[in-house]
Amino acid sequence: MKDKQRISTAGGDDLKTDNPFAALNSSGFKTAPSQPAPLVVKKRGRLELRREKAGRGGKTVTTVRGEGFLHINPQQLDDYLKRLKTTLGVGGARNNKQIELQGDCRDAVEAFLLKEGFRVVRAGG
Repeated sequence: MKDKQRISTAGGDDLKTDNPFAALNSSGFKTAPSQPAPLVVKKRGRLELRREKAGRGGKTVTTVRGEGFLHINPQQLDDYLKRLKTTLGVGGARNNKQIELQGDCRDAVEAFLLKEGFRVVRAGG
């Protein structure tokens, strides 16, 4: 078996002269930024958030629709719906460019959509 040469890491009384890591060079590493970069939220448009009961057998439904969803493809809309349903623990569906969630969950939906960059307006009752 070959005898490997090992570097001692025991250190001594004077760490400046006995430091085994003094020969390492840090010139290739990036320096950490002094302040984190601000989080950029895109402006995605206006959405109406409303609570509806009409035509649903007395069940309350929270609906989200508006110009913010006009230019979003159906796959992204399904992604928003899935994340809303799992976050809130409710059922829901997508009808064309509208999201319907079971129950009155306007506060939580508003917070979620504001974080996503939409401008939310409460409409109706």
